[in-house]
Amino acid sequence: MNLTLKDVIQSSASGDEFLKLPEIYIRGIHIKYMRMPDEIMDHAKEQNLINMEQRNRTQKRRGGGPNFNSNRRGHGPNRNGGYNNQHNRRHNNQQQHSTSNGGKL
Repeated sequence: MNLTLKDVIQSSASGDEFLKLPEIYIRGIHIKYMRMPDEIMDHAKEQNLINMEQRNRTQKRRGGGPNFNSNRRGHGPNRNGGYNNQHNRRHNNQQQHSTSNGGKL
């Protein structure tokens, strides 16, 4: 979990110097433990519900649901469609040669 903190006071390793910063970004790998008041967690859950409701309303207005006509269908070995997905097809200007001459031109 990455964090962006605002109005931060940073202390030096020795604890002698303090620096006030308007904003810092902390990568999740550096976070060991974090305590938060319950009010903040409750507010975050409420915001998440509001965002989900707005997203659902927007999808319903736009017609929502899966788009089966899309060319973006993943990157696995079973993918179909997508840009430039003609791996085993010959180009129109290449002629198909018979195998009676050993595949040579």
